[in-house]
Amino acid sequence: MAIAVANEIYDVFVSYSRADWRHAAEIDSVLRAKGLRPFFDRRSLEPGLPWVRALEQAIGAAKAAIVLIGPRGLGNTQQYERDLALIRQTRDPVFPVVPVILPETTTDPPFDFLRVLTWVDFSHVARVSDAPDVLEHLLAAIHGRKAPPEAVREAIGPYRGLDAFREEDSAFFFGRGSADDPKSPIGELVCKIREQSFVMVVGRSGSGKSSLIYAGLLPALRRERNRFWTVLSLRPGATPLRALAAAFNPRADNEGAAEYASKITNEADKLRAGDPELLSHMIRQELDRAEGKPDRLLLYIDQWEELYAQAPSNGDREQAARHATDVSCFVDLLLNASRTAPVTVVATLRADFYDPLIGHQGIKSLLPTSQVLLGSMSRSELERTITEPARNVGLAFDPPSLVQRVLDEAGEDEGMLPLLQYALKESWALRKGNTITGDSYAHSGGVREAIRITAERTFEALSAEDQQEARRLFLRLVTPGEGQEDTRARAAMPSEPIQRKIVEQFASPRTRLLVTGSDRAARPTVEVAHEALIRTWPRLREWIDANREKLRARAAILQAKVDWERNGRRDDMLLSAGLQLERARALLAEPGDLTIDDIQEFIALSSAREQTEREQREAALARDEARVAEIKAGQERTARLQRITRWAFAAVAAVILFAGGTIGILQAQKARQLAMQELAVAHAQANILAEVSGTKLLRGELDGALRLATRGTRIDLALPSGAIKASPAAAALAAAVSQANWHLGLVGHDNLIFSAAFSPDGSRIVTASADKTARIWDAATAKENAVLRGHEAQVNSAAFSPDGSRIVTASWDKTARIWDAATSKADRGPARP
Repeated sequence: MAIAVANEIYDVFVSYSRADWRHAAEIDSVLRAKGLRPFFDRRSLEPGLPWVRALEQAIGAAKAAIVLIGPRGLGNTQQYERDLALIRQTRDPVFPVVPVILPETTTDPPFDFLRVLTWVDFSHVARVSDAPDVLEHLLAAIHGRKAPPEAVREAIGPYRGLDAFREEDSAFFFGRGSADDPKSPIGELVCKIREQSFVMVVGRSGSGKSSLIYAGLLPALRRERNRFWTVLSLRPGATPLRALAAAFNPRADNEGAAEYASKITNEADKLRAGDPELLSHMIRQELDRAEGKPDRLLLYIDQWEELYAQAPSNGDREQAARHATDVSCFVDLLLNASRTAPVTVVATLRADFYDPLIGHQGIKSLLPTSQVLLGSMSRSELERTITEPARNVGLAFDPPSLVQRVLDEAGEDEGMLPLLQYALKESWALRKGNTITGDSYAHSGGVREAIRITAERTFEALSAEDQQEARRLFLRLVTPGEGQEDTRARAAMPSEPIQRKIVEQFASPRTRLLVTGSDRAARPTVEVAHEALIRTWPRLREWIDANREKLRARAAILQAKVDWERNGRRDDMLLSAGLQLERARALLAEPGDLTIDDIQEFIALSSAREQTEREQREAALARDEARVAEIKAGQERTARLQRITRWAFAAVAAVILFAGGTIGILQAQKARQLAMQELAVAHAQANILAEVSGTKLLRGELDGALRLATRGTRIDLALPSGAIKASPAAAALAAAVSQANWHLGLVGHDNLIFSAAFSPDGSRIVTASADKTARIWDAATAKENAVLRGHEAQVNSAAFSPDGSRIVTASWDKTARIWDAATSKADRGPARP
């Protein structure tokens, strides 16, 4: 699809997103009613020039441009239109570019418009026509008449705080170089995108990975006039295939929540079990239906580490296996699409999750040429992040040396970037006139304390009851680390009025420690603005540490619940009896500071299923006992007959005592016959048990089959060696065990296990894990005997000495340690290379 504008002149170019069609059409109608001739693309589209070139020509043919900003931000083509309009304004300063905040929009306006003096704000009304005075302001702005600046512009500072920079904030994004410098992070990333179709950006939490993609990479790609990009982004979360399906299937306005959830479940199932080319086909469809027919898709996977951080715990082997399969499928689909479809996949990963990343061989083979490592900024680059945004809006520092003071506090640790941005945002809020003073910076708390001070100030303003609710709320927004730092978790917006009020207070423009939004199903969500809050607010850290095990249990149960719902709420997907269900019941009985309203039904249904299964087992056991009692009664009847026979034989023997030698021979023969009869009866009993066991196995009653076959095998084993040639009971037991698919699990590590080794005598096992420990286990029972603690990083390997008396471990902390295998104590200090 293309635009032809020929030599026509338009009074105003209207830029809008498809999501804001209703408000855009109303504005277009008002403008035409006022005698203006707007360029409104859906009415002006004709075959002609390529899309981007035609947009540039259309904006060049207009006397003004308005950019409509709705609740979902700017659309894909709007990013091009915004950029082209501002470029024209740079060449022609009298060309009006007017940002228009649409009704019911609460998101932060784009920073790129901060240099634009005239803004129009409809955010306080439900419809454009509800604010006639604002409409007059809009008409005046289109005609280039001066108007007082809107309050919305005055309330926006040039620093993002804990929020990532967006594409529309690129004019205020500094410190990571430019696309023209291939040695800078932006330049290196742009080069990788041109050369590779799968690129991973790796950096510490707080290094600005998301900002680099949105405010660094995307604007650079938009400036390429030989290629028209469209962008899709997603966070994988706990269900990556559902996230992928939802990214390509946004919820329609008239689509119900249940209908949409069912559709996404079906789409995820197709991705899970379908053709490996399915995602490639979806990408081509996306490009074909996108406005302007883009020729390439940039698929951005934000926070790739969620694939591992939100995985079920190792204790739940079934769910962990299902999740691992989904993760592998997700990665394989992306890798295959990057080879066969017009797509470039770019992802960002927290550096402490690098090990599980390279566990996938396909990614491991790509990384040497397809990764960008995001390190710390130099002092001069960090200085630009402070001074250049200030210069863009005419903001000064007093005294000028304040900038150096801020830099001294920040240091060169890349993890300090969100803290720096938050301190600057708070200092701007406390500015005097258009100057950040030493006092305003000091009152903000500075780089090290600004987040803590704001969090504490907001928390202390709550009532005692609300403070307790805030504690519960924040604990829902954290995923406890398994050998890594704790991470934030997106949660559904709470329904309780008290918690909603708390969200509003922590998410207010002045505070901005929480961010609200919506998922692909248009359901409201809330999450921590940045993990820097988790690291630097001591009160929150105390809450997490006090509830860490409960948080892990809750996370595992939530994951199980997601799987259950994804699979149509099938009974066999409920929590299984044993450790998993007991852990859930314990959390239900003593939730501590955690909210459990969203998992109560799931646990209750799991308990009811376990109760039903227990009753069925007890009934089966009673039936088994009755059958065995019947067998025993038969045995007793046989035994009585044997006793009568022995008594009769003894009486006859007494009568014919005079034939002593003959009698002795007869007695010996009779004893052998009776012994053989007893063996035959016992073996027959074992065979009956084997037969009943086989019947139960055919019916799928595994517990009963195992129980009966075991009893029969014990009888056969008690018989003298060589008494029987074959044991049907033993065969039945083997059949039941093979179907049981039993295996002993070593459950206890909190992260990946890198090695496992038997002791020389086979009685013990030692394992090494990414949770910084090694552990000793009883090989027969799988019981944990000891934990070897002392390493400061993941333990890569562990092994017994030849005599089994000592253990050696090697770790990424660059040390090896020797331990006494009996006492679990370190024999000596760490050995370093």
